[in-house]
Amino acid sequence: MKTQGASVVVFVTPLDKADPASPKNLLALVPPGPSYDASRAMLERMPSPDEALASALGGVKAVTGSL
Repeated sequence: MKTQGASVVVFVTPLDKADPASPKNLLALVPPGPSYDASRAMLERMPSPDEALASALGGVKAVTGSL
C-alpha cells in the first residue's frame, strides 16, 4: 500500500475478529478421507488473510474501528 502512494489507510469495516473465511476455518469443513487430501493440503499451505493484511499495512498509518 505504501509503495502505491498511500499515506494513511482507513477501514470502515470492523477488524476485531479473525476472517471467518480463512483457509484454517475452511479446513474444518473439508470431509475426512483420502479423496479430500489434496484439498486439505492446499488449504493448509494457504496464507492467512489476516496475516497478509497485517503485512500489507506494515509501515503505513492505518485507522480501524469496531462496532
